[in-house]
Amino acid sequence: MIDPAAILAYDFGQPAQAYSPRDAILHALGVGLGGDPIDTADLAFLDEQALSVLPTFAVMLCTPGMWIRDPAHGVDFGKLVHAAQPAEFLAPLPFEACACGEAQVISLTDRGEGKGAVPVLERRIFDAASGELEFQIWRGAGAAARFAAYVGTRKLLDQGEIAWRDA
Repeated sequence: MIDPAAILAYDFGQPAQAYSPRDAILHALGVGLGGDPIDTADLAFLDEQALSVLPTFAVMLCTPGMWIRDPAHGVDFGKLVHAAQPAEFLAPLPFEACACGEAQVISLTDRGEGKGAVPVLERRIFDAASGELEFQIWRGAGAAARFAAYVGTRKLLDQGEIAWRDA
């Protein structure tokens, strides 16, 4: 059985990760760029002399790993479905940096008996040197989750105005 208190209170720590142009290029190759040798549009993500970083590279930075597999959460990992992953980028990613991350479950919605629950995980990635926020990712809900889930659910939970209840 899912333990909402354990999920909402999970401590993700603050993972840090350095990355280089090589990492950004390997990511671009891994998602299929460079397959057509005459496609010059791909060169922006493959040429070290004028490198841009694919936004999808951000998803891999400072990841909290498979935290949901912890048996204390009561989640049946075999039935887990990744529903959505909207993101907000405040600036293009640099091709080389050291980043640090934070994560928090901002919402957990019970879908009813035998239907599971929908957690929404918010991740924030910062430039380790400046502390400046680089981007945010919300995993597990639609794009409106950053507003509705955070403001509507987490705030009320924190104030004790609502509590988790089974369907």
